[in-house]
This record gives sequence, structure tokens and C-alpha cells, in this order.
Amino acid sequence: MKRFFRVLLLIAASVGVVRSQSILTLDRCLTLAREQSPRIRSAHNARRSAELSHDELMTTGLPQVRLNATSIYAPSSRQFGYDPILSNMGELAGQVIVQQSLYDGGVRSIRSDQHSVDLERLDQEQRLAGRDLTFLVTQAFVEALRADREMTLHYQSVLQLVEYLTIVKQLSHGGNAGPSDVLKTELQLSNAQLAYQKASESVTFAKYSLLEPIGAEIDTSYVVSGTLDDTTRVAGAVDETQELPDSTSTLELSIAALELKRSILETELTRHEAFPTVMLMGDAGFLTSVERLKLPAADRESYFGFSLGVSVDLPVLNWGATDLRIQQRQIAADNLRLAMVQLQRSTTTESHKAQLQILKARERLWAIRVNRTSAQDIYALAKSRFVGGGALSLAVLSAQQLLTETKLSEVQTMADIHLLRARIEQLRTR
Repeated sequence: MKRFFRVLLLIAASVGVVRSQSILTLDRCLTLAREQSPRIRSAHNARRSAELSHDELMTTGLPQVRLNATSIYAPSSRQFGYDPILSNMGELAGQVIVQQSLYDGGVRSIRSDQHSVDLERLDQEQRLAGRDLTFLVTQAFVEALRADREMTLHYQSVLQLVEYLTIVKQLSHGGNAGPSDVLKTELQLSNAQLAYQKASESVTFAKYSLLEPIGAEIDTSYVVSGTLDDTTRVAGAVDETQELPDSTSTLELSIAALELKRSILETELTRHEAFPTVMLMGDAGFLTSVERLKLPAADRESYFGFSLGVSVDLPVLNWGATDLRIQQRQIAADNLRLAMVQLQRSTTTESHKAQLQILKARERLWAIRVNRTSAQDIYALAKSRFVGGGALSLAVLSAQQLLTETKLSEVQTMADIHLLRARIEQLRTR
């Protein structure tokens, strides 16, 4: 008997220690997760990178200026060297060169549209990252609450059996209970203690799972503060009886539609490879040759000047390479359309399944709570009848086990409802 009380003291002590530790609410976990999430930071960085890429593209429409300095020496003689008429025995130049694109075949405009699509898609991906993080943290938090609540129920089960074992032993001393009744009770108590230990391990594992998304240090001494009671009707909570929004407006489908739009622009960009490009070029500075420098100063002409020119580039024949690339882009776009159809089907199915599951879970919860009340009455009645000699000890133990299992089933169902509500909220986020 002393061994059982020592176990209870250890359990009570562990509960007291946990209660003295830090407390984490769901809101606090969500705040920490958003502050520490690598995915959210990565999505922000990706959008910033896309903005810089768009700004870079816009600079290509402005005049491009560069400095050029050239020094070339090409000796020539009757026996050796390049033709002096062509080489002028070398060149010496220092120029400011300016290039201005007059027409790029519409490429810059299409690329600008692509960047706009990318920015819109990255905005959606940022929202998607936040939405998925909220669901992940909520899921881990609910699992931690469930594990903690189940551990409490197993602790209560141990208390009930310790109390009942005391009664059985007292009756056994009076001859109103047999040794087998004591042994059966001790066996069930031992199993209850093992179940409590296993539940305690589950709490630790659940806390580890919660620490990962919130980016906290590995320390499971904290306490999760919350309830698994049905709070669906509070302000701002999800009403799962309402119809889910059109599945074509989910974040995933919006992102897929933007990817398709970008793919279509990529096809159009490939078509513009056959368009002409026009470039205005100009330079100013000095330019002379080594041969000219050998002349007397009085015979030399000015080295300083400028030049202007227009360059037109028109592809004529590439043996059908452009058409082949267009076909490749079109196939890629068609595959994206098919992927969108499949995604829409799966999203619609999942939305309706989640609605049906939560409604059925509520029906189960109502039935379980009715059963829990009956199980409590049965346990109390069986225990009183056993004390009065009107029932077997086995009936009491069966009633106690049924009561514990019903309470555990209630906790699991409440957790399922919370997770389904979180999933519906995830599906409704736009």
C-alpha cells in the first residue's frame, strides 16, 4: 500500500513542478512562430528579390553608357606584319559610348508583365506561408492540449483505483472480499500507472513537436494553456455549418493560375524572338592610329570627334528552332492547366469532407457525453453495491475502465473537432 502512495506523491509532485513553469497560449505560440518562421522570412526575401529584378529590367530601357580605352600596336614592315592599310600599325582610343534601345521586339514589356505576375504570386505565397504556419502551430498546440488532458485523466484513474483498492482491502480484512479481488484491483492499478507513464511521455513528445514551429529552445517544462471545450460559437470562430467559398479561389489555385499566366507570357516571349531589334549607338572621344602618330605634328589631323549609328537585327532563318520552343512552352502551359483541374477537384473534395467530418464529430461528441454520464452512474452504483455485497469486484473494475475509456474518447473527439475547425479555417483563408 505504501508503494501506491509513493507513486501518487511523485505524480502530484510532477504536476506541481509543471504548474510552476512558463505558460504558452495559442496566441503566444502563433506570435512566436510568425517571428521565427524561416519560411515566412524566405517568402519575404523572395518578394524583395523579385522587386529588385523588376527594377533591374526597367534600367535596360535607359541609355547605357560606358567608357572604352583601347591601345593596340601592330608593327609592320616589308618582310613581316599585317597590311598597314588595314591595321594602321595599331590603334589608340578613348571614348564614351552610349547605346539606346529603340525597339527590342516587345521583349521588355513582356518581361515586365512576367515580373508583375511574379510579384502577385509571391504575395500569395506569403499569405500561404502564414496560413499554413497557423494551421501547423494550431495542430501542434491542440495535440499538446490533448496529450496533457489525457495524462490528467489517467492520473484521475490511478486515484480512483487507489481509493477502490483501499476499500477492497478493508473488506478483505472483514471477510467480505476475497484475495482475488485484491489481486485484480492491484493489477488494474498497475496497468493504470503504466498508462499514466505512457501518457506522460506523449505529453513530452507533443511539447517537442510544438517547440519546432515556434522556434523556441528545447525545454518541455512549459505548460500549454487552453481548452478543448467546444467554443465554435464564440465571436470570430469558424462556423463550419456555412458553405465553404468557391474552391477556385483558394490560395493554391490562385498561385497555380498565376503560374499558368506566367507560362503563357513565356510562350509570347518566345514568339517575339523573331521580331527585329533596333539600337541607336553613339560615341565621343579621341581615336587615332599608330601610323598617324608617326607623322609630324603639323601634318596630323584632329583626334577628337564623335560617331552615330543605328543597328538593326532581324532573325531570318534558325531552322524552326523558335517554333519548336513555342510548342514546348505551349505543352508546359497545357500541363499547368491540367494540374489546376486536378487541384480544384481535390480541394473541392477535401472541403466537403472536412465539413462532413466535423458535423459527424459533433454528433459523436454528444453521444459520448451521454455515455460518460451513464458510465459515471454505473461506476458509482457498482462501487456502492460491491461495498454492500450486491456486486462483484470485477463489475466495479469494468465500470471504472469503461468510465476512463469514455472520458479519453471524449477528449480525442474534442481534439478532432478543433483540428477540423483549424483545417476549415485554413481552406477558407484567401
